[in-house]
Amino acid sequence: MAIRPDVNYGFAVDIRWTPDTTLQLLYNRQETKVGIRVNDVFETIRFEEDLAVDYYHLGGTVEFPTERLRPYFAVTMGATRFDLARADVRDEWRFSIGVGGGFKAYVSERFGIRVDGRIWPTFVNTSGGFFCSLPGGCLVSITSDFIVQGNATLGLFFGF
Repeated sequence: MAIRPDVNYGFAVDIRWTPDTTLQLLYNRQETKVGIRVNDVFETIRFEEDLAVDYYHLGGTVEFPTERLRPYFAVTMGATRFDLARADVRDEWRFSIGVGGGFKAYVSERFGIRVDGRIWPTFVNTSGGFFCSLPGGCLVSITSDFIVQGNATLGLFFGF
């Protein structure tokens, strides 16, 4: 399975927490195609289907202010929805995290340009377990595969 690169769009709402940090609510969507390969006994079948990938995340940023430029680092977590455009396939929801950074370039006190880059690991096929004994301790085991996507965005921001 391979998700094709394509255009993405969305929004981020930053709520100032301290002078250098924000809480961030983020939504991002990519409408693309996914390449699917099915191995049969006698042949390998390859085809593509339409796919929408939505990220719903909550997290925060740490900013490094200068006069008109504010570089930042962001960490978020939330859910990723994979919506295959077929009536016989249900949407899949998975836990995901987002790590990235960028900068805000202020044109005026409340308006500017935002450049942002993110990596989106989405966890699939996750399993785990734990074992505890008294006295002693606990053992925890978690295994997971993940899909990683990345994006870069350029947009405008407005402050209130």
